[in-house]
Amino acid sequence: EEVNKSLAYNNTNLSSRNLKAAILRNIDLKEAAFAELTQILDVDPLNFMATNEKNLLSHDETELDVLKTMMRDAPESYLELAVAYINSGLFPEASDLLSRASKSTNAALANYPTIHYYTGYLSHLAGNEADARQSFEKAGSLPIDYCFPFRLETENVYLTALTYNPQDANVWYYLGNLLYDKQPERAMACWQQAVKSNQNFAMAYRNLGWGYNQTGNDLSRAIKAYESAIASTLEYPVFFYELDKLYERAGTSLEKRYNLMVKNHDHLKIRKDALLQEIKVLILSGEYDKASGCLLNNFFPRQEGVDDLHDIYVDAMLLKGLKSMEMKDFSSALTAFKNADSYPENHQIGRDDTYQRNAQIWYYEANALEAIGNKKEARLLYEKILGQKTTDPHYQYFVATVMEKSGKKSEALQLLDGIATAGQNLLSSGTDVDFFSKFGEGRSVEAMQADGNYLLGLASLGKGNTAEAKQYFTEAIALNPNHVWAREFGKSAE
Repeated sequence: EEVNKSLAYNNTNLSSRNLKAAILRNIDLKEAAFAELTQILDVDPLNFMATNEKNLLSHDETELDVLKTMMRDAPESYLELAVAYINSGLFPEASDLLSRASKSTNAALANYPTIHYYTGYLSHLAGNEADARQSFEKAGSLPIDYCFPFRLETENVYLTALTYNPQDANVWYYLGNLLYDKQPERAMACWQQAVKSNQNFAMAYRNLGWGYNQTGNDLSRAIKAYESAIASTLEYPVFFYELDKLYERAGTSLEKRYNLMVKNHDHLKIRKDALLQEIKVLILSGEYDKASGCLLNNFFPRQEGVDDLHDIYVDAMLLKGLKSMEMKDFSSALTAFKNADSYPENHQIGRDDTYQRNAQIWYYEANALEAIGNKKEARLLYEKILGQKTTDPHYQYFVATVMEKSGKKSEALQLLDGIATAGQNLLSSGTDVDFFSKFGEGRSVEAMQADGNYLLGLASLGKGNTAEAKQYFTEAIALNPNHVWAREFGKSAE
């Protein structure tokens, strides 16, 4: 009667029509049920519940094969249908469906933990505690890989499982995953229980680290959790990447970062964001040949979250060239600077004629050309720099230096004043944390203030105030030890 009322308002509601068909089947009005299902499948031939209901009516193995094909042995498809039955109070149908899934010849389906947790939950509701305990034990023994709960209904399933075994580390882990988006504090408590029950639970430690960082804003505890995760296993390259990003923000010593990333190269190299993070550590360590080798001998697909690949490549090549310049190997320096002006195919990045760092690249290339006596080509590059529209204050220093060389001293001074103003603005705004830093991606107060000091250092250096510039670069490094160009310019200001 209630279903008919629902359909009176909306007779195209297929969920209500499926429920009606199931009710008709249960009260033995099979012909009416079959007619209802035929109409549903005419509208939606891929309707899982209607197809399953048809099989329950006919007991035809062909119908079962059709359903199996439609559901593609995907565990979540079985769970979605099972939850629809549970929400309708049709527990035996849900149990039957999950029983089929758990007996599948497809191991990924048969060994999907949540299916067994739901099976145990249904046994519990039926009063069969022995079967419930057996299913919960089976679920807790299965690998956690690729199992991520998302349905709110699943919370009761996990809580029921915990009444049977409060020490099930996996169910605490899954429950934390389920709750984190809406109830992060409860989720963190669940993950803490998970590592209490299993002190080698690497993924639970990692999730704790993620939570401490993003929700708790507790960098120290986040780092400790990630360190525990890596101490438990070296299997996941993403752990290295995420931990080193935290080390970077915390100003952790370069030696410790090197030991984490470079010494575990074989474990993290298969994940490109982790490999890039290792390359950044190599650059900071002055191992430019090794860094450039990694950049040129690995394929880097374009991916979300990796937007600084070309900048990292340019850093490696320019710093490699500057090191050669210090050693008076001007030919090698020129090669490195020219490489900085290239876009390797394996990076999948097209040339950008408006790239703000062109001024920096061409400046160093011109310096190398002058050093080998090719003043004509150097002059052409200086002219190219003046013709390039450079608006980023980090690279306007090179434009100002060329202006100075060209006799445009007042214009150079005006540009340097603008760089200093940009630096002061960063220092004054650096008390407000970048919005995205609370998600672990933005710049911290220290990073912004370091950048402000770096720009002030460039302005002072351009004006010939080397002692003042040195102080600014030193302050930048103190605030952000990973500021590679503050470190480089700090040497030139000595």
